[in-house]
Amino acid sequence: MDDIFLLAFLRHKKYDVKNAFKILCNFYAMKKKYFRILTDFKPSELNYVLEKNQLTVQPFRCPDGCSIGIWRIGHHNFETTTLEDLTATLMTMGLMLIRIEASQVCGLVMIWDWKSLSFQEFNKISLHRAAHYAYDIL
Repeated sequence: MDDIFLLAFLRHKKYDVKNAFKILCNFYAMKKKYFRILTDFKPSELNYVLEKNQLTVQPFRCPDGCSIGIWRIGHHNFETTTLEDLTATLMTMGLMLIRIEASQVCGLVMIWDWKSLSFQEFNKISLHRAAHYAYDIL
């Protein structure tokens, strides 16, 4: 609950305090609902996901100033890591990125690489479930 963290919510809602507070409350409700599934990890607990090199944040920003993330989901082996592990890693990376002022102001672009993903794997992912997590916040 430091200033940088709170400022991220204000910037996200264009300094509309009421809406920023609503999103902040949603964030903490989501953390409580999905405790240890999507949040409250030490980054070191997710190293095995990052070592697979399927989730990356690029060292340079796009011309608009956005951070660029790439999720190579088509190259992922869902027998070794679950969708929840991947989503938890994304949440952790996102929480680290919003501490950077330029990311708060300019945002983040996420590129999803679906190449090599079979239809069976696509069904296994259950995008509805992943979207449900994001809906809880917004």
